[in-house]
Amino acid sequence: MSADSAAIPPIDPATVGAHDTITPMLGFIRAASGGRLLNMHLQMAASPLVLEQHTALRRAIGGHATLGPLPRAAVAVAASAADASWTAQDLTEAYGYLALVSYCDRFVRYAGTEFDRAFAATAR
Repeated sequence: MSADSAAIPPIDPATVGAHDTITPMLGFIRAASGGRLLNMHLQMAASPLVLEQHTALRRAIGGHATLGPLPRAAVAVAASAADASWTAQDLTEAYGYLALVSYCDRFVRYAGTEFDRAFAATAR
């Protein structure tokens, strides 16, 4: 699926002004995503409400997470995990990660988000 056929067209980040309400949100997401804005983020930016919901989930996880990066990645990839050695807090926190993964998954399906090939190539 191309950006032209997406249900929600991505915004062009070059057209976002310094005083636009989404500018700080995109800045936060870029910083939290290794300097990248994915197609999903650019589509979410079409609605400040949707982008702020995503940003709020990311901020909450970043500000209160006790799981390390590897368990977080496992949750993001598997979207569910349970290990007898996990604490009740770990399992409860996993719910927060699942909320973000679920939110993003449903959004990209609705928006018809194009797969980020450039990002996938650098993730290897």
